[in-house]
Amino acid sequence: MCCKKDHGILSEWIKSSIAPLMEPASEAQQLLVNAVRASPDGQAYLSVTLPLKEKHRIIFQDLEYDVREVTIHVHAVAATAELQLRQFQLSSPDGPMKLVSELGATIAGKKVRITFPDGGESRRICVQIDKADTAADASITAGKTASW
Repeated sequence: MCCKKDHGILSEWIKSSIAPLMEPASEAQQLLVNAVRASPDGQAYLSVTLPLKEKHRIIFQDLEYDVREVTIHVHAVAATAELQLRQFQLSSPDGPMKLVSELGATIAGKKVRITFPDGGESRRICVQIDKADTAADASITAGKTASW
C-alpha cells in the first residue's frame, strides 16, 4: 500500500521489482554467469539492494512499515547430475488409481525432488530442495545409483 490503495500481494510486488535484474542481458545476470563460471564448485552468490523511487508501505498485523529499499539475495548454481526416475501407483478410496512420477538428483550439495502428481499429464508439480547430507545422497552425487 502506498497511496491508501491496496496494490496486491508483497511477493508479486517483489517479483515485478526484480524481474529486470534477471533478464538474460542484464548486468546482474552477466555478473552471476561470470561468477558461476569462475567458481570452482559452480556456485555464486549475488546480493543487490534496490532503492525505491516511490513511497511504499507494507501493512502487516495492523502495523505500517515504510519500505525504502529492497535487498535481493540470489544463489546461482551451474552443475549437472544424473536424474533418477521413480514411478508408483497411488490409489484412494474415492478415486481411480493414478500414476505418480518423481525425478530426483543430488546436485551442488542439494537433494532435489520434482513430483508429477498426475504423471506426464500434471498441470502442477511439487519441487522439494533439501540439504544433501546422507551417504545415499553422496553416492548419487558421485554418479553411482542409490534408491530413495
